[in-house]
Amino acid sequence: MKKNRLFSLTLCGVLLFSLLFGVSAADEEIDMEFKNAPLVDVFHVLGELAGYNVLIDPTVTGTVSFYLKDLGVQQALDLLARTTGYSYQIVDNTLVIASDEKLKREFIGTEFIFLILDNISVDTAVDLVNIIVPDVKTFTDVDYNVIVIYGAASEVTTAKKLLEQYDAISKGYTFNIDGINNDVQELSTQSIPVNWADGEEILRFLQQYWPNRQFSWNEQLRLLTGTTTTAEWDEIVIIIAEKDIPNFVVKGIITSSGKNLVLVEYRGSTTLVEQGQSFVGWTLTDITNRKARFVQGERNFVIEMGR
Repeated sequence: MKKNRLFSLTLCGVLLFSLLFGVSAADEEIDMEFKNAPLVDVFHVLGELAGYNVLIDPTVTGTVSFYLKDLGVQQALDLLARTTGYSYQIVDNTLVIASDEKLKREFIGTEFIFLILDNISVDTAVDLVNIIVPDVKTFTDVDYNVIVIYGAASEVTTAKKLLEQYDAISKGYTFNIDGINNDVQELSTQSIPVNWADGEEILRFLQQYWPNRQFSWNEQLRLLTGTTTTAEWDEIVIIIAEKDIPNFVVKGIITSSGKNLVLVEYRGSTTLVEQGQSFVGWTLTDITNRKARFVQGERNFVIEMGR
């Protein structure tokens, strides 16, 4: 990498990192610990700390375990790239990780788009894009419900049109049906999202509890659909609220200038969460003895790093 380009990237990291931690990244020293963390996840953490969006090629594989003390984030990124044999490139404030050959080949005829979703979650949007246009890459911001789509121009256009149409028709999904008269009870078919839990497990529970009702689960859209009475559906909503707990895995803990952060793996992607910050509706309230506590209202759960 040319010296002037390295200087430019380092300066960019310094400026963006200072926004995150309130000090100059050149002077900032951080502590990082990772245990059997996928290399993809570690690149994500370092990229996010430097203030970049992150796109990682599927060929990037492997796991790492290390503890780095008093090291700058840009230094850590350069060190990790050199020692693992991968390269990176900064494109429109996005950190792209891949081999040298892949980076040169992939960046011809590509483009980015940004979509703000009003009625569907970014997780649902990613699932839908992965099914219909699997070759494009995505970056999501859960807090603002924004999805960034990157790839070949024609495929990006297809993904954009798909999500805009689906978002427009997803203002609600409830309708009545003509059918069985069950003790003069009117049945209706309704759907509810299962945001975090195993939808198949909840489906089996409902089928056992209401064997005379029809239920189905759509993994791609993460929607549970049932044909029930209004009273039954109200009970189902309460059940799902109790069972819908995210399966977080803590892959790393980072401490810097009095700030505590954890690297959380969830549904195949990784996010850096600061203590006090909300992540997919759950607030990280405490990080003690390699354990992280997440709270939502009166509900909470604790996870130990690596589990």
